[in-house]
Amino acid sequence: MPYRDLLLEDVPELSTKTAMELIDTLYALADALSNRYYARIHEDPEEDPRQDDLFKPSPDPADFDDPLPKF
Repeated sequence: MPYRDLLLEDVPELSTKTAMELIDTLYALADALSNRYYARIHEDPEEDPRQDDLFKPSPDPADFDDPLPKF
């Protein structure tokens, strides 16, 4: 969406009380979103959050040919 489409051309007049309530609501929304997505916002950009491909050989593969232990 272009930035220009987000601009309001005919902004309605708001009372001071309504404007303060709107600002408080927007701050509460921003705070709730920040709390909900805190881990994603603060994750290390160098770390790849995706799971490794299970079909690619691992650099340190487990040896599945080991004999089973005797029980």
